[in-house]
Amino acid sequence: MAQTDRSQLLSKISPKAMQGILMLTSILLVLVVMTFAWLYQETARARSESIPRQIHQQTQQLQQRMATFFAPIADELMALRFMALNRAISLDDSDAAMTALAVEATTQKQSLGIDGFVLADTQGRENKWIKTGDQWHSVKSAYDVRNKPWFQRALQLTDPNAILWSEIYTFHSRQKPGVTVAQSYRLADTQYVIAFDIALGDFVDFVTDMDIAPQGQLLLYRDKKIADLKQYAALPTDALPGQEEDFWKDLSDMKGSVSVSAVSAWVKEGAPLGRALTFSHDKETYWAEFDQQMPGRSKSQIAVLVPESAMIQTARRAAIWLFAAAGIALMGVVVLLAILLRKQSRLLNEAWSYVGHVSENEPQLLATIATGENNQLEFKSTLRWHLKANKAAKEIEIACMKTLAAFLNSEGGTLLVGVEDNGNILGIEQDGFPNDDKFLLHFNNLLKQHLGLECAPFVAFEIKHIEGKSVLVVDCRRSASPVFVTHGDKEDFYIRVGPGSRQLSTSEVLAYIHDHFG
Repeated sequence: MAQTDRSQLLSKISPKAMQGILMLTSILLVLVVMTFAWLYQETARARSESIPRQIHQQTQQLQQRMATFFAPIADELMALRFMALNRAISLDDSDAAMTALAVEATTQKQSLGIDGFVLADTQGRENKWIKTGDQWHSVKSAYDVRNKPWFQRALQLTDPNAILWSEIYTFHSRQKPGVTVAQSYRLADTQYVIAFDIALGDFVDFVTDMDIAPQGQLLLYRDKKIADLKQYAALPTDALPGQEEDFWKDLSDMKGSVSVSAVSAWVKEGAPLGRALTFSHDKETYWAEFDQQMPGRSKSQIAVLVPESAMIQTARRAAIWLFAAAGIALMGVVVLLAILLRKQSRLLNEAWSYVGHVSENEPQLLATIATGENNQLEFKSTLRWHLKANKAAKEIEIACMKTLAAFLNSEGGTLLVGVEDNGNILGIEQDGFPNDDKFLLHFNNLLKQHLGLECAPFVAFEIKHIEGKSVLVVDCRRSASPVFVTHGDKEDFYIRVGPGSRQLSTSEVLAYIHDHFG
């Protein structure tokens, strides 16, 4: 079909159908704009609110896991201290067997991660148990425990329930790093220190078993040295560093690393604790937060370090859920509109199913007439004039309306008024109208009166001049809704069957409408 013909057909699409199309298009555009706007806003909000909050929560989670790890150890230490105060365990040789049983009952609790036990006093006496593999045994120290920093600091505790947490150092007897948890107490004139050794590997394994954003790092920082806990936890047991110095890495040996950039940014900010900060490294944005390892118990700081892209990805996963919800909502809108526009949508699908002949010139029309009447072409000699009775007759007009209704209720078709059944060009001059405009006005009134205004978008008509005579060409496309011929108090329904129009009974009408317009 020519472009002009398509434009003419589109111009006849019902207002309801156009309104539905515009509504659907508008909804789609609004959803797209809202989605991008939300994504932009969510990204901005993530940078200002969500990411700092998540970093802070992970720092608190790391601190909480440390506290969770040491809490049962502290409880067991205080229980043994209570037994020592009640002389259930002691350094006296006479109590050695009872002491060994009490210590063994505590240290063999695998979940605690205890690697050694020490009971010593300020006179230099000491009982020490260490773990080798899965076995515990008593050992004699090759050094004076009183010279250990943690021993001296434990003696300085003023609160009887206070617990000392040492810094990470190398256990001399086992040559591996760890921390010591200690308490002190006094009996008579002698001060005692009771302590557990905790292997660093057990501590790190427990602490790093937490959810953290992809590519995130869990760090310990102390005196310009850094330890990457996740990296340490990933090492096989036989490859774990044997010395404290192997656990810590000096910042001067890590130039150009993201860890150094994090520490530099933290120091530049004034070394704040418990507050997220952002910095750039190698053209990428990172977030970090430093806090005390164990409040009031250590000089080390813990740090959570995460690239911003990983945190944004988490926000994008939330956006995916939003897109899914929006998609479901959109599907609901589409289904609803499809139901509301079902009848109107048939017009769009079949707008070009029947081309018609209004746009044809005289030679083309003569060729069409020469083919004769068929299921989509019918001839009428006049619009209103009864040639035999030589007068205007209403039944002639109704006959034209029946044909048009049949076309509209079927697959469309063309009515030529002014052409006899044999194809002879008679002309609408026989209807006795003073001019073409009067004729067209009367024809338009017949459509409104007998077929209704609803059929107007599906009907196109024009007067053509053939062999010096005027012929009315009426093209009908399939209607989106049933068309009845109203005449007096009657309403009749017609369809096209072969080269003629057939009236249906009431039951046939119901079945036909259900099949073709339902």
